[in-house]
Amino acid sequence: MEGLKCNPLQSKRAAHRLRRRCSWSSLSFAKIKSAAEIATRVPSKLKIAPQRGTDELKGVFRLRIGLENDAGERLEGTKIFLRLSFGSRNPILYSTYGFVFALALLPLSSAAAQTTVSSDSQEDVSDSSQEQSGDPDDVTRPVRSFDLRYRFEDQSVTTQKDFQYLTPRLNWRLDFAPQWRVGLRLDMPIVAANQLSSSNPDGNYQVGMGRILGQAFIGYAFTDRWAAGIGSQLVSPALSGGEFGSKAWDLLPGGAVRYMLPELGSGSYFVPLLRYDISSSIDETTGRRNRNLQFAPELKIALPDTWFVELYPSPDIRINFGKPIPGQTGPLFVPIDGMVGRNLTKMTLISLEVSAPVIRDYPVYLFKIEARISTSF
Repeated sequence: MEGLKCNPLQSKRAAHRLRRRCSWSSLSFAKIKSAAEIATRVPSKLKIAPQRGTDELKGVFRLRIGLENDAGERLEGTKIFLRLSFGSRNPILYSTYGFVFALALLPLSSAAAQTTVSSDSQEDVSDSSQEQSGDPDDVTRPVRSFDLRYRFEDQSVTTQKDFQYLTPRLNWRLDFAPQWRVGLRLDMPIVAANQLSSSNPDGNYQVGMGRILGQAFIGYAFTDRWAAGIGSQLVSPALSGGEFGSKAWDLLPGGAVRYMLPELGSGSYFVPLLRYDISSSIDETTGRRNRNLQFAPELKIALPDTWFVELYPSPDIRINFGKPIPGQTGPLFVPIDGMVGRNLTKMTLISLEVSAPVIRDYPVYLFKIEARISTSF
């Protein structure tokens, strides 16, 4: 690894504690077989130079990584440029640094390992990955997996309102008949929010526990191509208060139908999902109940080398039937929503989803991005 330098700006709050500049310039590894091995050889301490008069901490990382396979053949060096910025009271992103850094290194370690695999074995891995991984959001084919997800949403309408979520997710599958499967899911998000309020007039990031989400769906496979699933989500009030999400219970019953599209590639499918969001009570922070229809015409297309793309992986198309919210001019919200990802192994995948609205009469968000790493078991 060569040329890793840092010169971030530090907040006024920590400026008196940090006075030294750092420069890492000569780190070389002979053979690297995994991201974990890289992590063990990177220096553990990073000292940064403050600059007075700023309230943000911004880091710029540039990496040049050279890898060799077991035969001693040098792989082409890869440059990664990663820029992260966050407010001085946003400690959730300290954890996000490590997650995004590992996400960037995983494809490199996978590439080094794959150079020693025969072409026949690669085809087997590709087919198996498409069938066993990459579908934790397909309710008709539940999986057993653990996800770590980072999501940023700009929900600003009339005032500043950004949310950042670091969410561990557990997916579980129960097989009780040849064609029947039950899928369970549990989300426990940590939330950083900077919404302006009387208790937060400066709009600093505050961190707390968000809304716990539980999901149960039952799926039935009619044929190799056709399947369907019905079920519901139950979402709790935000554990740390209204700054981190709604204070009402929400129930989201829904269903989906899936049609496999092997003509587009092994593992490709179309699965439209429809659900309805119902609040059990009036949210104290907004004075309204949720009543909105949510839709996702999800299309997954498998690509060569275990890559895949998905259109509308999240049910973010909304029609509001409830009380209008501030800034609403109509009932409809329609985004452009896409995801790209790759199955690194039979059991591991990474993905990146980006979404922005084209119709925002019913304001849900201005921009959304989500990174995910998922491991099946």
